[in-house]
Amino acid sequence: MNTIKKIDEKTYELTLENGTKYLCSVWTEKKTRNGKYMEMDHVIIPKEAREICGRTYIRTSIIGEYYEFEDKTTHREGMGNGGWRGRLTEEEKVRLEELESEIEQIKQTAMSRQMTEEEKILREIEKLQRRLAEQRGLK
Repeated sequence: MNTIKKIDEKTYELTLENGTKYLCSVWTEKKTRNGKYMEMDHVIIPKEAREICGRTYIRTSIIGEYYEFEDKTTHREGMGNGGWRGRLTEEEKVRLEELESEIEQIKQTAMSRQMTEEEKILREIEKLQRRLAEQRGLK
């Protein structure tokens, strides 16, 4: 069993099963959920210990003064189906690769073009004229 105990308000000590000890700090998560502002404190597990115990954060409200926990052996990643890319057939994967390559070529070509000041100003004028036409059409 891994243990974590409170030293002070912002410091915790993590002791892993193998006896290695780490100092952990506290991170305050600030978010709005269902229109309500919330703050939740979490103990941040150091990177070296994350690989061993399988956890990144533990909520301080769970820990209290002392908390024991087992290594987390199952992780979220790899448990899903990989999104839409995971559902592609081999032919679709090849086609997607070709299209992404073509998009990158178009992007590089467009980025290599240098616009003159006159072209930039004309483009801005066109944009403003479109906005003006929309405004006049709405009123």
